[in-house]
Amino acid sequence: DTARAVMIVPGACGAWRKSALSKIGGYSGHTLAEDFDLTLTMHRAGFKVLQDNEAIAYTESPLDLGSLIKQRFRWIFGNTQTFWKHRDMVFRRRYGWLGMYVLPTAIFNLIVPILFVPVVMLVEAENVIAGNYLIILVFFSATILLQLITALAGIILARERLTHLLAIPVTRFVYSPMRSFLLYRSVLRAAKGSHVGWNKLQRSGTVQYQSQPQPQPA
Repeated sequence: DTARAVMIVPGACGAWRKSALSKIGGYSGHTLAEDFDLTLTMHRAGFKVLQDNEAIAYTESPLDLGSLIKQRFRWIFGNTQTFWKHRDMVFRRRYGWLGMYVLPTAIFNLIVPILFVPVVMLVEAENVIAGNYLIILVFFSATILLQLITALAGIILARERLTHLLAIPVTRFVYSPMRSFLLYRSVLRAAKGSHVGWNKLQRSGTVQYQSQPQPQPA
């Protein structure tokens, strides 16, 4: 927000002026990441996209692994579509930090796993065959430590509970491999030109609004 480089306004926690939406023609159906696509379109139209740190939203999340995989595949595939659609924004001074840093970094973070995951797996396999288990242990420990430091910084800034750090092993050993698999799947589907549907999350009705305490008069 400070750099005027908000890249995505999440669909579950976003608000847009109707006049602004009307000016750009509303939501586009060209990608599966409408919120990402809309945010970049707003930047292109010259609107300011701001962040409200006090905003609160309630939304449902996937309750099983199958639903999570469908959701994350749609996100990755939709983000890839949006990057391609707005590729002319990358490294354009007109869009400030968004075009010169945020978008290139996001694209870099999408491409790097695709290129280096096979290399990492090959190196790990060679070390297992050679019996170099200490090297593998050091590698995994270093990556988990890096994730721990990054997550801790985020938790402190967001003033969240430190117990969230317990999710890091799950992230490293479950979510990261799943994301790598979905990245390759997205690339293959895009290369084949296959149609990808929305795969809408099945609503469970488990989210309930929690009223916020009102300040008492002095």
